[in-house]
Amino acid sequence: MKNTIVKKPFYKKWWLWLTVIVVIVFLYFLFKPQERLFLEIDKNVTTLTEKNTATFAFKTNKGNKYTVTELANNKKKSTKIAESGDETLTLSNAGKYKLTVYLKGEKESIIFLVKPLKLKFADLTGDTEPFIRSKNLK
Repeated sequence: MKNTIVKKPFYKKWWLWLTVIVVIVFLYFLFKPQERLFLEIDKNVTTLTEKNTATFAFKTNKGNKYTVTELANNKKKSTKIAESGDETLTLSNAGKYKLTVYLKGEKESIIFLVKPLKLKFADLTGDTEPFIRSKNLK
């Protein structure tokens, strides 16, 4: 018998599979979807309730840091981290506020308004009759 060298098939060479794996990993990181910062709100204006609270719902990325700033005095009301992405703020003062969310050095802000509760005269007096101012005509 002659000593013959048997060549391995092309697909059984180790360097081929290493190259294929490196190319796949490179393409994965090249086209991997990047997480984008987003901020969506239900409404820009809300009104205080009779319990002197106003709720404001918004959506953002889970784990984002967000701050609420009162614009009248530029005072930060709170800084929190979004637990689920669907968040609800409860505010107790009427005014103009700015909601800012942060993600990896990016930030996005939205300004919203909390209106005071409008009371009717009957609410203040307990009277169910409408308030009528009459003039004495002589």
